[in-house]
Amino acid sequence: RLGRLRHLHLNNFLLMAGFLAAIAVPAVVTLTQKIDRVSTMERRRLAPKPTLGLAGIADFPEAFDLFVDDNLAFRKNLIEMDSAIKLFGLGVSPSPKFVIGKAGRVFYKAEEAHDGVTIDDYRGLVRFAPAELKRIKEHLEARESYCAARKIPFVTFICPNTDSIYPEYLPDYDAKMQPGTRLDQLEAYLAAMSAAQLSDLRPAMLAAKERAGQPLYREGGTH
Repeated sequence: RLGRLRHLHLNNFLLMAGFLAAIAVPAVVTLTQKIDRVSTMERRRLAPKPTLGLAGIADFPEAFDLFVDDNLAFRKNLIEMDSAIKLFGLGVSPSPKFVIGKAGRVFYKAEEAHDGVTIDDYRGLVRFAPAELKRIKEHLEARESYCAARKIPFVTFICPNTDSIYPEYLPDYDAKMQPGTRLDQLEAYLAAMSAAQLSDLRPAMLAAKERAGQPLYREGGTH
């Protein structure tokens, strides 16, 4: 019985020691490792290690949090592992900015990047307000007038995203909800209200898609 208790205590000690090592090693490595100023993977500058002093003591906690977030030991490996598990294990995108569709197709979700609207636009869930349509019309007309005064032909081309050409590869949860897109809305508005030239490449791209022996868009490309 005494031997069993000793064995139990040893197991508990090893478990606690392993736990303390697991949380201590990343902290020690984070504070002692050589710090990269720029992340080549994320293509951005990383937060520098702050210095503690009386002058900036109030800002130190926030600056230190940013430093740890950007420079935590094994951070790159953990991010790569997390991405691999999500992509290859769960079949979902590691980034909210992208949607993994059928057959591995990638679609850009600008809504998550605060870079406009793409998926919801294809689904018919957003529309231009009248003031937005008027502003676009006036902008195009101003550009055309500027170029015409200099005898320069001016045509606006709209290059379609993947969801406009390969919508069949979108996940079922991103299926179309309403007919039409904002581009359809803009084309109808300009046809009725302006002589501005707007070239929609979707019909030509869809026709080429039927004729082409290979995809027009790379599986990992969004446009």
